[in-house]
Amino acid sequence: MNNPFISIVIPTYNRAWCINRAIDSCLAQVYQNFEIVITDDGSTDNTISIIKSYNNKKIKYFKSKENQGVIKARNNSIKNSIGDWIILFDSDDELNQNCLEILVKNINNLPNNKNIKIIFSHFINSLNQKTQVSKKFQDKIKKSNILTYYDFICTGGVSIGDALPIVRKDVFEKIPYDTNVKRNMAVIWHQLFKISDVLFIDDYLAVCHTEGVDRITKNRERDAKLWVNGIKEYIRIFHNDILNFCPKSLGLHYRSLGVYQFMSHEIHDSRKSFLTAIKYNVFDYKNIVYLFASFNKKIFQKLFDK
Repeated sequence: MNNPFISIVIPTYNRAWCINRAIDSCLAQVYQNFEIVITDDGSTDNTISIIKSYNNKKIKYFKSKENQGVIKARNNSIKNSIGDWIILFDSDDELNQNCLEILVKNINNLPNNKNIKIIFSHFINSLNQKTQVSKKFQDKIKKSNILTYYDFICTGGVSIGDALPIVRKDVFEKIPYDTNVKRNMAVIWHQLFKISDVLFIDDYLAVCHTEGVDRITKNRERDAKLWVNGIKEYIRIFHNDILNFCPKSLGLHYRSLGVYQFMSHEIHDSRKSFLTAIKYNVFDYKNIVYLFASFNKKIFQKLFDK
């Protein structure tokens, strides 16, 4: 096989029930100059036998001795990839058959006057057939499909949502896909956005399956403490940039911190965060609502569940 142009990076852990769906969707691509780099993060099910059953030279398989988390597993696959561009993909999702074909076409037509080494496209949710990209970013995409660091840092949320990313490998050589902070991928992504603009392809190139019981988004309350640590780290790293570009956005970040502090039973700290949120954006009524709700657990829980 010639050196692949694209590496599809797949971290996995105990996904024997669905990983064949992800692999099959990759192998079925119209565009075929790619490799699949899988890091098994210490699975205890029969994942290894399923992957080895393919006996396909496009598939590179690595297994960790113990479970270290999705970030380290993904980083290991990136390090072991040789493609010029890297797709970050989950083992319970699937690519549309023309995904790579469309991505490569867009890569070949990137404007020379732009520093674009990161591309996103829509994931479509398998349950409701809607995009996983946040509404704020959808509104931005309608105005321009090229997004800058300023766009990301000032949108208010800490994430673009669940979108399919493809990244030039040399970007990861400058900013490794690695962090000790769990549950806040924006810590990594916003560092990447500082060195590359983003092209957004307004097309549905992959399916995000949300029915799995082990999806992070279904365990937010259980993992509230992890979110607290992640948001604290995000604020620490990007505080000055947000303050310079769009200080009111700090209100949303401190509100998010306060929400997860409350859910992890750090009540006093949560109220301090809500007060800080009000300081940065006194006109955002939600900051005040959450502060008052923090004195009534049932009301706060209803707000959180929304």
